Amino acid sequence: MAANDWKKYVRWFTVCKLISKDHPINLPNSTLEEFINLLKDGVILCNLCNVLKPDILPLTHFSYRPNNSKFLSTRNINAFRETCSYFGLESKDIFEITDFFKVNGFPILRTLYKLSESKFSKDWDPYGYSLPEDENGSSPSRPGAIYINLSVSNSNREEEEDSIYQKLLGKTNLNSTDSTDGINYALNELLETEEIYLNKSLLPIKTFFMIPLKGKICESDHKIIFNGIDRLISFHKVFLQQLQEVINSKNNIGQIFLNNRVNFSMYGDYCANIPVIEDTLMKFSKANLQLFFDCEKNMSDSIDYCFSTMELLKVPMMRLTKYPLILSNLYLSDNYSPKEKGTIKKAQYAIEDILKYTNEMLRDTEMLINTSQIQKEVEGLLPSSQNLTDFGHFLLDGEFMVSTKNNFAKYNKKQLDTFFTGRKQIRYQFFFQLMITCLFFLRITKK
Repeated sequence: MAANDWKKYVRWFTVCKLISKDHPINLPNSTLEEFINLLKDGVILCNLCNVLKPDILPLTHFSYRPNNSKFLSTRNINAFRETCSYFGLESKDIFEITDFFKVNGFPILRTLYKLSESKFSKDWDPYGYSLPEDENGSSPSRPGAIYINLSVSNSNREEEEDSIYQKLLGKTNLNSTDSTDGINYALNELLETEEIYLNKSLLPIKTFFMIPLKGKICESDHKIIFNGIDRLISFHKVFLQQLQEVINSKNNIGQIFLNNRVNFSMYGDYCANIPVIEDTLMKFSKANLQLFFDCEKNMSDSIDYCFSTMELLKVPMMRLTKYPLILSNLYLSDNYSPKEKGTIKKAQYAIEDILKYTNEMLRDTEMLINTSQIQKEVEGLLPSSQNLTDFGHFLLDGEFMVSTKNNFAKYNKKQLDTFFTGRKQIRYQFFFQLMITCLFFLRITKK
């Protein structure tokens, strides 16, 4: 196998839209180890199955946000391994879970090769890895494409989200020569990106998705998915007008952020709802997902850009992270008096506090979802009146082997491996803020 043969599978995943073109793994200096680590949580692999054969692996049967939980990642990989048999792979062609943790690339690449040569892969992609792109630089739509944008691997999630933000708000009409006047350039950039954020992100969500889907999907689901959008639109219409007035009158920009601290705090509830939105979309039927796909197509036909529902709904989260950076740049300007700088710094700290609060709420939501998924997997091992969420925040988990014998010290590793072959007793340990719990599993390894 040539040293860079693995990169054709990166290309394959990119064609399948499981990895974005600007993902770090597509850089020339990326490594096989980075590629294996990208696949280690199993999300991309499970999504690949649904691309090749829609609905073959129900989205409710794997965790699309394992958040470094080895237990949930192992569950995902097991789901993928079991599904491989449907595509005609024999057991000898399928890697072992331990190959990921040993970073053993050959068995993993062998499985991908066998899968790429399957009838399902050929039917889905008759052009192979060199699939031609259309005029807009994107691959033609395929069966299963409707599901892809809903499920992004947990790995490099921040890079993926920032990429969406940059595509939408990263390009302004400001002339780079204007940057010589640092303060005016920064203020104009703030004003222009705020206008783009409102008109090309928030308003399109309402125009092309929220209003058309009203009455077409369950009312409770509609409320979950678009919760907070109207409030954000109302606030940012006023905030944009305030920015224009402050910049035109050359008043202190910091004060406008301090005056709107309460309004910015709504981002906490909005961002904490993002994982719940993803969960809701994952549970939708094919018919409901087609409604979203139709909305995206209508958006693409009406304006000069198009993003998926989930991509647009994540932009507010990214926008909030940019405000402290903008204020920090303004603070460094020599055009403000010490008093004005003090106000700008207070505004920066205020937005950073809101951002910290928002991140904590988001992590709490993700933790509750993951803990619920773990509890479903260990159902029956806890008293019926007890929930894992009662034990506080989930911290980490891991797999280990426990011996009830105290005389194994005299055996070497090879003897112990021989002894345990065929009767490995595996336990998972889960660490919560309030307790540690060990759950027993029995794995039989046949020779």
